[in-house]
Amino acid sequence: MSIVQPYPAPPIIDAIVELRFKAPLHRREHDRAVKALKPCYDIHKEMTEVDVQLKVENGKIEAQPGKSKIVHVLSNNDQNDFCRVEESKFHWSRLPPYEGWPRFETRVIRDVQNIRRKIRFPNLERVGVRYRNRIDVPEDSRGVFSYEEYLSVNINLPNLLNPHDGYQWKIDKHFAKKEISATVISGIIPSEIPGTIAVLLDIDVYVVDNLPADEDNLSKKIGLMRALKNEIFEACVTDKARESFK
Repeated sequence: MSIVQPYPAPPIIDAIVELRFKAPLHRREHDRAVKALKPCYDIHKEMTEVDVQLKVENGKIEAQPGKSKIVHVLSNNDQNDFCRVEESKFHWSRLPPYEGWPRFETRVIRDVQNIRRKIRFPNLERVGVRYRNRIDVPEDSRGVFSYEEYLSVNINLPNLLNPHDGYQWKIDKHFAKKEISATVISGIIPSEIPGTIAVLLDIDVYVVDNLPADEDNLSKKIGLMRALKNEIFEACVTDKARESFK
């Protein structure tokens, strides 16, 4: 079924689907999962990442290396389709231009099916669908960037703090009937277009209970999560913002 993209120029800067595991993959399972994915991507990079902890003592900051982990990053030649394989999670992302949910979801399920041919489906701890949006707010005739005209969620500030140099808010909500939770964050981020400020609208929708155990149920679950993400997005933006997406 063909689904029409609702906006010709969606403000999405990063679309993510992530599966976190209850227990880490064994090295052999990790390697088999990567092997299953390699034919689907043009580029494969293996790297070692080290967790670093900062210790502050007597006014001095000391970096202490922690546990290292092997990470595999697979991508297309255009460097906008990514799959990151770690021992504790699978992480898919799509960078601009966003080509719509059907194409993104098809890639995720395709990869899961290929992995399932090599290893058992991992027991999941968390499933997340996250979209980060950048809304570009132009300077008006008064020399003001009126971002509050683009978002329906705003902060009432005292005169002492207005105008201000930046803001950030965060909202957490559990949708009990849907068994889905969401974290929504907004703030000012570096602008990429002259004469504008960039407003982040970050919507992270996730589930931690009644998690899917196969790709069919995963497809249904992330579809429901994506639908809720869309509802949240539409509730948070104004018609003026929608006009800017055309």
